[in-house]
Amino acid sequence: MTHYTRLKEDKPELLGAVSAYMPNRIRGDVLPGLLRAQDVTSFHKAIETIKSIDEARKQREEEEAKKAKELQQGENPPNARALPEGGGS
Repeated sequence: MTHYTRLKEDKPELLGAVSAYMPNRIRGDVLPGLLRAQDVTSFHKAIETIKSIDEARKQREEEEAKKAKELQQGENPPNARALPEGGGS
């Protein structure tokens, strides 16, 4: 479970994550309990690492696609003409 707040641009901002919930079981009834939330600033570095890994993976995929396209164009050049039957003479 995560908790959000409203920003100026009406976009949510992650404030914390619920890390534990302890129910209040007085008299056998389940009453509102205690919620333990954890600050998420410790996750910022991990999030940046994940973003950089994702960006590197995307860049590699784009480069591989570009190389494959260049290779395919090299095998089938766009200006290549089919020779007429009989050898082109």
